[in-house]
Amino acid sequence: MQYGQKTFDWVVVGGGVAGLAIAEVLSRAGLSTLVLEKNSKLASETSGYFHEWFHSGALYTLLPDSLLTTRYLLGAIDDGLEYFSHFPHMNLRATSCGLSVVSDEFGWYNNDHIEFRFKNRPLNIPWSLMTARSTRLIEEIKRNDWLRRRGGSLFDSRKLSFTSIVKSYPLRRTEFNSVQSPDFTINSRILLNDLVTAIQGRGGVIKCDSNVSGYRPCKSNLVEVEVLVNGLSESVTAKNLVICAASANSKFFPSKIDVSYAPMFVLDQLPENQKSFVELDYRPANCINLLNKGNGVGLAGGISLKDLARVGDYMAFCQRAHLKRAPHARVVGEYVGVKQEVVEPGQTRNYLYHIDRRDSNVWSVVLGKFSLFSSLSVEFFRRANNYNPPKTDASISLESEAINPLIASTRWSEILSTSMLRSDV
Repeated sequence: MQYGQKTFDWVVVGGGVAGLAIAEVLSRAGLSTLVLEKNSKLASETSGYFHEWFHSGALYTLLPDSLLTTRYLLGAIDDGLEYFSHFPHMNLRATSCGLSVVSDEFGWYNNDHIEFRFKNRPLNIPWSLMTARSTRLIEEIKRNDWLRRRGGSLFDSRKLSFTSIVKSYPLRRTEFNSVQSPDFTINSRILLNDLVTAIQGRGGVIKCDSNVSGYRPCKSNLVEVEVLVNGLSESVTAKNLVICAASANSKFFPSKIDVSYAPMFVLDQLPENQKSFVELDYRPANCINLLNKGNGVGLAGGISLKDLARVGDYMAFCQRAHLKRAPHARVVGEYVGVKQEVVEPGQTRNYLYHIDRRDSNVWSVVLGKFSLFSSLSVEFFRRANNYNPPKTDASISLESEAINPLIASTRWSEILSTSMLRSDV
């Protein structure tokens, strides 16, 4: 395998959204970059299996974590607006009262906001207060002045008075209390395609079917990376190495990576006016969600489970619940997504990214949420280089609308394509 040069400034292990975003920011600064992906396609694991859901932090206003997750996600929006707005397809715009998604068939984001439906349980006072607080916080996020940026650091739930929360207390006798959230859906393949186009346009090298089997320090403060290609061992040297794949991090470092399983299934023949939604209850096993993919297609699921043995029963529950809400829809395929997160002692889940320096020139990264890619990449660059990355790069064309063949299709679209082929037989 030809790498194009003998020594790189950076070798990035893992071709998911984390590795590609980091490689893009590094190459933007003029650093020679090699991306090594063990699979035959990029973004074929986590970022190909899950909901394409851009999280503003609204969903995590229910967490008892002092809004840490929400502030991380709001901070990612800040970094996205500041460091990624030069991409022509990045169609998210800051306003003085919330965010605006510019309608664009080939945009990163869709103007399709996700409706939050809180189960109305008037006799459960703690749950009702939680949902009232969450509703007020969601309204604050929707009104945030993004022209001033720094949404993550300025957002403070302490500004909410008890009176303002009580005003949102659910009193209506309906099954759900609904609020349109500031969250929206993502065209992940378009976003990933822009990152790949930028990396390659600056001379960056991307190699699939390249499984990193080890690394070791070598002369002149370089690191030698051992790669298995078609069963044959090769090596490449770099000034720096960053491992962005959770499985590789588990292999090379003592890690706290935890695994959970998410049942997912594809529906078609949904109503034309179908909204993207999430139904939330104090009993997590009652929660379901649906993201509208257009043309009567939706990707549905619910919570993630630690116990793989429970997935089958929960998958059946979710399908029954969705078909009850849309009786004419049909399930065309299902699968189980695998999430890998860094979970600290005492935690059950952790959606935040982690950046760890393992040696003077070796780093490991684990991304908690796709929506955090912009903040992760920028923060990684800051820590590794002690200065901010460039904000723009007009030296290459990013207008291509054809998806690079190196990028894997989403699992839901593969299922849909197979279903359509079967219906044509």
